[in-house]
Amino acid sequence: MSKLPKKQVIQLNADETIQDRIQLHYGNTLIRANTGAGKTTFVLKSLMRDHNVVLCCPTIAQVKQCEEDYGHQANIHFIHGEKSIPKERLKNLCKSSVVITYDQYDKIKNYLDQKTVVVIDECQKLYSAGNYRDKAIYPLLSSVKNDKYDQTVLLTATLTEPLFEQLGINISHYFDIHKPVDLNRSIHILRYKEAHKLNGLRHICTRLSEAKKEGKKKIVLVRLNDIAQSKLIQKYLEKQGYSVMLINRDEMSRKKCTEMLSVSKLDSKYQVVLCTSIMDEAINLNNVDDEVDSVHIMGQYAHPEEITQFIGRMRKANPPIFIHLSQDIEVKKIDCNKEHQIHVSTMDEQFKKMEYYLEYEVLKLINKDKFEGFEDLINDKMDRVKAFNALTDEVLQCKGFMLDNKKICLNTPSLAGRRYQLDLHKCYFNSSYLKFRLLGLMPHAQVKVNLSQDVLDSELLANLELCAEEMKQMKQKVIPEVIADVIDRVHTNSYTVISYLQENVKNGINLYDKSEEPVHYEIFEQMGKLSDRLGNIVDIADAIQKNRINSVMAIGFQYKMHPLVKSVMKGLEQWLPKNEWGKNWYGYAEITKLMNSWLKLLAKNRSVVALLEEHPLNDVYVNNQKQLVFTDGGSIRFLKRYANVEVRNDKKPYAMKKVAFNSLCAYGYVFSDLEGSFRTKYVSVNDVEYDAKTGRKKPKRKNLTEIYDEV
Repeated sequence: MSKLPKKQVIQLNADETIQDRIQLHYGNTLIRANTGAGKTTFVLKSLMRDHNVVLCCPTIAQVKQCEEDYGHQANIHFIHGEKSIPKERLKNLCKSSVVITYDQYDKIKNYLDQKTVVVIDECQKLYSAGNYRDKAIYPLLSSVKNDKYDQTVLLTATLTEPLFEQLGINISHYFDIHKPVDLNRSIHILRYKEAHKLNGLRHICTRLSEAKKEGKKKIVLVRLNDIAQSKLIQKYLEKQGYSVMLINRDEMSRKKCTEMLSVSKLDSKYQVVLCTSIMDEAINLNNVDDEVDSVHIMGQYAHPEEITQFIGRMRKANPPIFIHLSQDIEVKKIDCNKEHQIHVSTMDEQFKKMEYYLEYEVLKLINKDKFEGFEDLINDKMDRVKAFNALTDEVLQCKGFMLDNKKICLNTPSLAGRRYQLDLHKCYFNSSYLKFRLLGLMPHAQVKVNLSQDVLDSELLANLELCAEEMKQMKQKVIPEVIADVIDRVHTNSYTVISYLQENVKNGINLYDKSEEPVHYEIFEQMGKLSDRLGNIVDIADAIQKNRINSVMAIGFQYKMHPLVKSVMKGLEQWLPKNEWGKNWYGYAEITKLMNSWLKLLAKNRSVVALLEEHPLNDVYVNNQKQLVFTDGGSIRFLKRYANVEVRNDKKPYAMKKVAFNSLCAYGYVFSDLEGSFRTKYVSVNDVEYDAKTGRKKPKRKNLTEIYDEV
């Protein structure tokens, strides 16, 4: 049963606006209205005229577009992360109405009074982005739930009520606003005979080729939520003679993207525009039908909410929309209403049980446990939150806890974000159900499901591989050049290579101009990111060359914060001296017994046992004696991920396997948070060797005669 109040359905006439029918109410008001119904106008023109308003937006791009449209008004200020605004000035700005990104709310909340009207735009993001933007969302959500303001407004065009309800916001008024629809969308869900992450590319190429033959100059808009794949397709299409524009978080500060925000249109000089999910919210595109050929959604699956939001960017054009499925989908007819009710009920029960267990079984023990022997990992409440979030992220795929005003609480946004991910997965189990969910958000759309005859033929795949190889070779050429530039800047000053890279990341500085040397710019950014985990530039360069950035960042974080990983790696450090690396083979039983012994100290903390008893890890579980032990074969799997081992008899049963340690850490890298992995490595620049950590020249070895002469 819904926890929301009864909807007040309002049908606007063509010449009516939201402010004509709705007055501001006390409490938390939820407004669902079609894309293009005037929600932003309602806030900026109506509410801000009579009240001090804080409009919270999910993206910088949305704030920038609001600034383009309303920046001339002296009583409205615009705040986002790219503006370095001092605290004193922030306080003054908040005396008027402000438009901010979610992450800026925590910085200004103390300057707001109870009478401030807080408006959360795209409020579905409170749950859909909760798993990766929880730090930005939690303070905002907490203020709303605790009724910090007399009047709060939550706006959305796409609301999945059961997901929203999990946030626990007490809604006092719920308006469902409908405006006459000019654009009845035509959506084609295309199945493919073979699974491939780039299904749809052949279809796009065919449309481009036909348009070229007919002399048409129209834009093909593609949503592909993968920057690396977008760059690959860009290179491939440009080699075919097409002009391609990228829109993603890395590109938004470039001139072509700022111009797009300024004029609210895609530039018609491009035949293809490849964008990520950054285009899902609040960016208006006023291109007309003669300018847009088609819209395509490909790659990893998008939630029906995201699809609806993305399609809604087209305010005037009504091109055909194609959803290209990367994997096949069940096509049998089902009772979608019944299936949906079962799905919602199952999810409600699952998450209610999970949240209850985390709050009343695990959380109370987190506060009581002393974590003796883990002083280097856990000193205060924030450390407890980080350590347990590392565990819950592995077993539940979300962060379970948050520190709120010195009190450890459930991380509601992250838990809601996990439910959103599971809901997304459910949407793609059956074609009828996917259609049902899309029509629930776009009731006037025409949705068809078809089997495409297109295939990613061998020639196209070979050309993509060639493009990928060219990009790889370019990266290999540029990496030594970036290393040389970094060494040149540090070998004669007080910086080390690592501290220099970290300082530049902290200050948002890049050695290169993005428009002139984009590959150099990207490599330097990646080096800065990896410097937080790796201890020298040799390993950093290798991780970039071998596309290990995400893996290294994840493993490095777990070395630092994951209590179980920390326990085993600390045991390995003490047991395995560097002079024994690569010398001995250890049998499965021997190494597993050792690794189990290293978990005994951790098992003294009842909170850890309670969590893993209910939600065991893939490789570790709680036995009948309440001890943490590795599952069958789990010790070997752990070492293959976290250590640099060679495994003998790897394809035989786990009991027959043996391991040898080539070095301590994954990939043979030096990780900053594991002292036992430290060893000196050197990098050669112009035939001169430098210490890969400090950037200093390698000292020359002196022979006995030279030493005697000095004496």
